Amino acid sequence: MESSPAKANSQGYRFGPFRMKPEVGVLYQGENLVPLTPKAFGVLLLLVENAGEVVSKQQILDTVWADSFVEETSLTKNISILRKLLGEGFPDVDVIRTISKRGYQLTVEVLREGMDAPTVPTARVEAGPSTRRIAVNWWAITAGAVVLASAGVWTVTARLLPKPVRKSVAVISFRDLSGKPENAWISRGVSEMLTTELDADAKLRTLPGDVAARLRVDLALPDQNGYSAETLGRIRRAAECDYVVTGSYLVMDGNVRLDVRIQDTAKPDAAAAMSFSATERNLPQLAVQAGTAIRARFGVPRLSVSEEEKVRLSMPSGEEARRKYSEALERLRLFDPGGAKQLLEQEVRLEPGFAGGHLALSTALLQMGYQLKARGEALRARDLSAGLPREERLAVEARYYETAAQWDKAAEIYNSLWTFYPDELEFAISLARVQSLSGKGQVAENTLLKLRASTTPATLARVELASAENAASRAEYGKAAGEYKDAIEQARKAGARLLEGRADAGLALALEKSGDGAGSRAAWKEAIRICSDVGDSGCVANAMNNQAVDQIDDGDSALALKTVDRVLELAKKAGNRGEEGRAYDIRGLVLLHDGELAKARQSLEQCLAIAREIADSRLTGIALHRLGDVATKTGEEPTAIQLYAEEMKVARQTDNKSELAMALESMGRLEQRRGDLAGARRDLEESLALKRQLGNDPQIASTLAYLSNLSKNQGDLEAARRQRAEECRLIAASNRKSGVPRCQVAIAEIDLLLGKPGEAAAAVEPIAETAKSTSLGAESYRILALARLETGDKNGAKQAIGRAQSFAAKSQDLQTTAPVLIAAGRIESALGHSRESSALLGKAAEQSKLANIMSLLLETRLAVAEAAARDGNPGAKKQMTELISDSSQLGYGTVAGRGRKLLGTLK
Repeated sequence: MESSPAKANSQGYRFGPFRMKPEVGVLYQGENLVPLTPKAFGVLLLLVENAGEVVSKQQILDTVWADSFVEETSLTKNISILRKLLGEGFPDVDVIRTISKRGYQLTVEVLREGMDAPTVPTARVEAGPSTRRIAVNWWAITAGAVVLASAGVWTVTARLLPKPVRKSVAVISFRDLSGKPENAWISRGVSEMLTTELDADAKLRTLPGDVAARLRVDLALPDQNGYSAETLGRIRRAAECDYVVTGSYLVMDGNVRLDVRIQDTAKPDAAAAMSFSATERNLPQLAVQAGTAIRARFGVPRLSVSEEEKVRLSMPSGEEARRKYSEALERLRLFDPGGAKQLLEQEVRLEPGFAGGHLALSTALLQMGYQLKARGEALRARDLSAGLPREERLAVEARYYETAAQWDKAAEIYNSLWTFYPDELEFAISLARVQSLSGKGQVAENTLLKLRASTTPATLARVELASAENAASRAEYGKAAGEYKDAIEQARKAGARLLEGRADAGLALALEKSGDGAGSRAAWKEAIRICSDVGDSGCVANAMNNQAVDQIDDGDSALALKTVDRVLELAKKAGNRGEEGRAYDIRGLVLLHDGELAKARQSLEQCLAIAREIADSRLTGIALHRLGDVATKTGEEPTAIQLYAEEMKVARQTDNKSELAMALESMGRLEQRRGDLAGARRDLEESLALKRQLGNDPQIASTLAYLSNLSKNQGDLEAARRQRAEECRLIAASNRKSGVPRCQVAIAEIDLLLGKPGEAAAAVEPIAETAKSTSLGAESYRILALARLETGDKNGAKQAIGRAQSFAAKSQDLQTTAPVLIAAGRIESALGHSRESSALLGKAAEQSKLANIMSLLLETRLAVAEAAARDGNPGAKKQMTELISDSSQLGYGTVAGRGRKLLGTLK
């Protein structure tokens, strides 16, 4: 009559307005969560699984209260609670009928979720010796990649259970007295198993192994037998734990002697010491011995035989696999995911059925950037977790849903776990995180507000950091900056150095987005310093990559290159492929801006290779986009089209509207280069609409720049100027400093075409004199030279174009070099240097043809015709007439208009 946990795991039940989800232990009435204690839920589940049949009282007691002795009155009380709750959905119906001297019967029809047939009773399979307890790594999932799920509403109920008062125990570490490297893993192995033993029946609250490891890093705790009163006080403030377990061990002739010391963090003088021994092959028994003795000190009963078995199975069964697993966990906690990955791959080959190995391997892969592989290992861990205790099975399942970006399913599980274990901070933090990742920032904020109301000073920093990250995800950068500062203050009080470093990194990004460049730079330096001190290379690499982006925005390409080269060194050493790929992307971007296209292509190809290796679709799209930009600038149009088309395909497959908008922009830009102005306007306006929908101001500014150029070519100079002005405003608001002068130079060129050379020269001269990058220097001096030429300052024009040529000589970008050659040819012609002018315009024509940019081809023809007219060449009039006709047919109104003006001066 009873159902298998595996089957209950995979389906829910519906009866009337109620939905029951056994896999997460929750009951809904409509959309509202119905508050049920675990025992009441267990009773209801048994009745639902056997709907229409009589379930005896003894059967219910044996099933729901199998782990304890209980009187029948407890069952009667729970039945009464269930009748009251279910009666709200079934008025005037005796939902749970008492069958005299037999038991209880659920009288309403029950349907399996998604099926039309009533439930069919199945046999319950009790968890046997294969049950394994897994230490879940709560710190492995980060909000590194933002994926938006479908919109919806999440309701977080008030805590359903009173906060239990449980003694809190932190197992810190054990010192190896022999000092032999081959025995070092025993410290972490015993610590892990002892933590599992003390936590097995929820009578004590233990600090998870990952949190204990973070505490060791934050407070620089050595492996030793006991701590001073001052250190115990720091531990109590940082982790709010009542007792600390430390000790030492000695391995001799295959035997391990374990000396354990228990200290009261509030009463340092109150300490207890005890010793145990076991063979090296039987370390789980050593943990059980120590755990039983510690429990006795706290007046807590020893574990049952089945619970002790779970402790033994919390580690791989084989000694070699156990060693690999323990060493891997230590590597993970010392920020070495690459080293952990190698060990865990060996461990899962040795014991493929151990869920904990697959879960830890998923964590290592995720930290290295292998999202798809991490998801696969998390799925294997989930599939192997069916026999685990409910809390751990649900935690593993939630982790899988996070790697699969199924945020709502993860949130449902975390909400259930927090309901049943209200003193476990990480369940609540994880709930808020996945709510935020799903785009439900306000719901996440409500969750954190409830958590903040009951949190303690020792855990406030974690809550503040989660709140700041949620605000940043909603682009509320001012609010986020304030909350990051609060998190930093609380972290310093608690001595949480790692958390402080991560909060500094978040603060830097929030300040940069808020326009506080100086504050952002200071915060990046602090984040890098702290994360370096605690050895978190992933945090350092991420912070330095973001710092490099800031340096690009400041126009300091040389410093940005130095920064990303340092990131590459760190990322390669740590095996962090995600940050390594991102560093290659940033390096390629710097080189692309500076016109070093061959080097840019090399870096971006390395980025693309890594992105494909780790199955990072977002990084893949970015690399394809930038490689397309390189091909565009070098005149390799077919290659560019192929790259942009592949980028568009990736964007559509992943429903990435941002990437799709970028691909459309790239296509529009290519169409404009080829002279298809109508197609260019269509794609650019679609890209702009998508970007306005997404609200990404810097990206909106990018498309406005290309639309402005299009309007300029078509002859609508006023529209071109308005579009550039909006671009400049958006760039300035987003604090992208390097983009502002580029935008101002473009406006100066439009002013020059509008017949305002004096205004153009005044605007562009200070930019030219301070330009550092190749492309900005070449373009700003080019516009300055032409403006001076229009005002009659030929010598000034000659001087400025010489500076432009110096910059252009460093570039391989034809879109940078060809316009400078055209301007130089025009100036040499105005100076009467026909031979020099002809040579320069000849080179310009070659480069414009190679680049296949229609606007440059037409601009070169206009300059050649102008020079011919100045030289008195009789063919000048014909050249000008043909140019006007071609430009008009193609839609290049500005060139046609300038040609008509010059034609009017010819006789």
